[in-house]
Amino acid sequence: MPWPLPKKIAFRFLFTYLILYCIQLPPTWLWNNLVPQLAKLLGLTVFGSMNGSGDTTFHYVQVLGFLLIAATVTLIWSIVEEPGIIACISASASS
Repeated sequence: MPWPLPKKIAFRFLFTYLILYCIQLPPTWLWNNLVPQLAKLLGLTVFGSMNGSGDTTFHYVQVLGFLLIAATVTLIWSIVEEPGIIACISASASS
């Protein structure tokens, strides 16, 4: 029995997010460059990536980056795997 579309999308998002969060992909050097740029877009200032605590602005912005990447990967994955999803997206955008 095939999964309904919302369940597939939720799986794709959670799978991608958990891979990013648990394995910390992409590598640290990339996050050390990406997080300050994302923080700058949000009007935030981040100081260094490591200070012994995981409860820093850097890490909050990094988690936001994980969420944005997971959402982007989910959208691309869904478009590739579900040929009719573009019609669903355009129909919901026009209403």
